[in-house]
Amino acid sequence: MPHAVFTGRHSNTSINVSHIPLDCGDDYSSLRGKTIELFKWFLRTNFDFLVKVDDDCYFDITKIKSLPNIDYGGVLSDFTRLIANANYHLEYIHKIPTSEGQNLNYIKNMKFDFQYAAGGCYIISRDTVSAIIEHISHTEIPQITQEDVTIGYICDQLGVSATDFTIQEPWYDMTTFSIHPCNSALIRSLRNTKTLQERINLCRTLLPFNTYYRKYFNLNCQLSV
Repeated sequence: MPHAVFTGRHSNTSINVSHIPLDCGDDYSSLRGKTIELFKWFLRTNFDFLVKVDDDCYFDITKIKSLPNIDYGGVLSDFTRLIANANYHLEYIHKIPTSEGQNLNYIKNMKFDFQYAAGGCYIISRDTVSAIIEHISHTEIPQITQEDVTIGYICDQLGVSATDFTIQEPWYDMTTFSIHPCNSALIRSLRNTKTLQERINLCRTLLPFNTYYRKYFNLNCQLSV
């Protein structure tokens, strides 16, 4: 499966894969614009589907290749859930130096719920990407901070069918083909597993040690080393 690392215009990568710089910044506040530039690049190719994956996501290419054709899908979350955790999200992004000044003020103007695929790993078809780019060319959309929420909002406005691949584990973002977020050590460990159940068991063992999960999901686990 062809793949590449996409960065902003002035970034470099030492990863031994294709590197494609996009005409955008490369910090947290640029993620929305970076995703739009990625979509524009994708439309200049001949591919039918785009798998957008964060750099801290484990994913299984063989599983992705065996999935049915969809318009848009991944781990679906509800906008109302984002609202419920808005303060925690702000605490998270404000720890990132380049996210200073960001806020979630747009939430006050959103009067309806919608689903969006979490940004760690989602799949989107060429037709859907084309419709999104056409839509934003003539329609003003809310100044949503998060790129994944932005794409979900537009897909909802366009009536795009969303497919939920979520595995019901107490983790933010897990499917049969992806787990997010993961550090490099966990990704290496996951690569050595042979079955989905082995991956789930590994995450059940290790992810409760991650302070992000323990706080976000209130995991009252008895931990031992």
